[in-house]
Amino acid sequence: MLPIETIISPTDFSRPSEQGLAAAVDLSRQFDAGLVLLHVIAPLPAVTAGVSVPGHHMPTILDELDRESRRLMDRLVQDRVPSDLPCRTQIVRGRPADEIVRLAEEMEAAMIVIASHGASGIDRFLFGSVAERVVHTAANPVLTIKAATD
Repeated sequence: MLPIETIISPTDFSRPSEQGLAAAVDLSRQFDAGLVLLHVIAPLPAVTAGVSVPGHHMPTILDELDRESRRLMDRLVQDRVPSDLPCRTQIVRGRPADEIVRLAEEMEAAMIVIASHGASGIDRFLFGSVAERVVHTAANPVLTIKAATD
């Protein structure tokens, strides 16, 4: 079996990604591996010239996204990651699938554990699947967790 030292668990703070995190926590315990909990702040949609939202300034919005992501990440770790499990957190900006793959390669992660939201129909057509793109582009092994639907 491969040595499994680092497992990356991407999160978008949704219920399905919590299920992916639970599997990553179990695997981290099983293999005595470190866990990296990763959140990617996706780029904001471009706004055409001359259009603005009164009272909003792009750097301020990005700062707010950073702060809220950090708050949610801290709460997620507190609520879902056992205190005795080595866990690092990372928040980056970029296209989610690209950043997940890049960081997994950079960290030489043994595995990416990612939840699949099970999008279909128009949502899948319009937005695609981050999990699917990670599976197709990552050099690292990827374990997808099919999230239970409510």
